[in-house]
Amino acid sequence: MSSDEVIDRLRDKLRNEPGARLFMMKQTDVRIGGRQSMASFDYTLQSDGVEELRAWEPRIRQVMSELPELEDVNSDVQDYGVQTSLVIDRDAIKRLGLSMAQIDATLYDAFGQRQVSTIYGQANQYRVILEAQPRYQTDPASLSKIYVTGNITSTGTTATVGNTATGTLNTNTSATPNAVTGSSQVPLSAFARFEHTAAPLAIAHQEQFPAATISFNLAPWAALSDAVAALASGVVILYTGWTPIDPMLTMLICGLILFSTLSLLRRVVNTLLEAVPDGISLPEVGRAMAAVHGVRSVHDLHIWSLDSHRTALSAHVVLGEAARWPAVLEAERKLLQTRFGIEHATLQPELPPAQPLVFTPRGAGRP
Repeated sequence: MSSDEVIDRLRDKLRNEPGARLFMMKQTDVRIGGRQSMASFDYTLQSDGVEELRAWEPRIRQVMSELPELEDVNSDVQDYGVQTSLVIDRDAIKRLGLSMAQIDATLYDAFGQRQVSTIYGQANQYRVILEAQPRYQTDPASLSKIYVTGNITSTGTTATVGNTATGTLNTNTSATPNAVTGSSQVPLSAFARFEHTAAPLAIAHQEQFPAATISFNLAPWAALSDAVAALASGVVILYTGWTPIDPMLTMLICGLILFSTLSLLRRVVNTLLEAVPDGISLPEVGRAMAAVHGVRSVHDLHIWSLDSHRTALSAHVVLGEAARWPAVLEAERKLLQTRFGIEHATLQPELPPAQPLVFTPRGAGRP
């Protein structure tokens, strides 16, 4: 029984365990990539901002969970922290005569490290920090005890009355506004409310951008190409709602697989038939070999593939002088390696008269 069969048998029994989620993957001798995950394949999302990443990661993970080609879909997002957010009503602070700078300064006085003074000793300096007592810094309920000092300006009216000789009637002829300014302590709850929301315990990064990695395993009957097509169509449908993209991407993936298969089949047939490898011209190699100093001609030239990376060559080289054979052999091998990438060459030297010429240097006549 293979490890995949064992995992498939245990997956159904451990899928609905309350309070825990179990993901199994087989151990491999070689693992590509340094990111640790709980499945065999990873799909990484990147974004410029954390909020967009937190909004789209659950949606894409939900789409992947519904694909029959994928199993054990999980994410490395640790969105289980709790944070207290302070939501401020800006219209209310204007009515109360406050500003955001005053609110920010008050909160920094309580929970920041505001330096208010420096004590100078004979050898050292000691900075005096203003902050709330430690027991208030760890309790969110202490926010309800914070008051912000603001300036409140009230406007009244001072009347100037002029008496006119109209019997007993007094007439108000002018009024001058009078402004009175004072300070007041405004509780934080008068213009703000507290919200408890989820916060990430850690934010992963890929290069300099926030990233979230969704891991998954393949179903026993599915190939990776099927999963890629299904995942791409699912994301496009989620983003645009255009459902025809699903069969279109499936046909595109099938076309790419067919093209790659035909290309691989053609290379295999060429290797089995000992054909000339792609990218190598038999006449060009023959002319280059015949142009080496000391060579009169080259014939019976054969080039074939040993495998996808190695090429072999055999040829008969007609020399002008037998004594030059070591130098000619070294020059021919260097030419084949550097210019054509042929490292396995079998060369047989010959002296005139030779068999009918097949390749000769450009401009050279027959002997």
